[in-house]
Amino acid sequence: ESGHAHKNFDNQMAGAAFEKLQEYYNKLQAFYEVHQQAYKDFEMDLRQQVMFVRLPDIDQDINDLKGLKKIAQRISVAAGIHS
Repeated sequence: ESGHAHKNFDNQMAGAAFEKLQEYYNKLQAFYEVHQQAYKDFEMDLRQQVMFVRLPDIDQDINDLKGLKKIAQRISVAAGIHS
């Protein structure tokens, strides 16, 4: 019977971990939904006055002129300005 109690305890622990993970996921989802809506609102409000482009996350630090040029290229491609 102690083996059954141990397995039951493990299942409860796994269930509690899953609930915590689900709670964390729900918080992140709500966070990103709010930010996505804010982005859309901002873009719509300023579309006529400002060129607005969304860049993907920068996957590296900018340490020199070469890195800065790479970011400028990403911006121009995202904005449809190919130079």
